[in-house]
Amino acid sequence: MDTPPFFNELQSRIQQTLDASPFKDVEKNAKAMLQQGFARLGLVTR
Repeated sequence: MDTPPFFNELQSRIQQTLDASPFKDVEKNAKAMLQQGFARLGLVTR
């Protein structure tokens, strides 16, 4: 099943917007802070 070009273009534009936003940096920093906190508590992640 082929997706219409409209949806492909929409997906492309959304991806470009997310790549240009600081969201990825925030996500990386949050993960690093959580991992550091878990390490201090002696918790083991899956």
